[in-house]
Amino acid sequence: FDPGYLRTIARAATDRPTVWICFKDEHPDSLVDLLLSDVMVSNYSSLLNAFYYTGRPTVHLDPHRPGQDGYVYRRWKRGRLREERAREAERIWKLDPGAIGGFRATSFEQALEQIDRALADPACCAAPARAFTDRYITAVDGHTSARVAGFLEDWLARPEGDS
Repeated sequence: FDPGYLRTIARAATDRPTVWICFKDEHPDSLVDLLLSDVMVSNYSSLLNAFYYTGRPTVHLDPHRPGQDGYVYRRWKRGRLREERAREAERIWKLDPGAIGGFRATSFEQALEQIDRALADPACCAAPARAFTDRYITAVDGHTSARVAGFLEDWLARPEGDS
């Protein structure tokens, strides 16, 4: 990360003495993060999907301005960090960036406001988190195989070229 960016994050954390900043290259996602965090802040990490089950708040950092033309994202591929471009934000993530179970911050100031709100009201994201898990994460109800089979049958029955 840019050193100025890291200093800004560190400054914001000093006003919040209970904030613990972790970077994946130094501290990989773990069960400990899920168990100890009162609020999880991330850049759309899939770890937040599991955190939704706690009902505790999440803040997704979206670095892209709404309506901006073109998006850059980075991915680790074949041992190298590669930068790729997409015309639409939806091409970067599997779901629309708004399809989340918590807050979405598109600016640093907004992220700080949302973190403060989450710390003040720990139940603020419980309903959106539950709605996300109900909609996007397979229910553990004994009918998963039937749902997968139904999805595949519907998918195979679609006209060619219709995805």
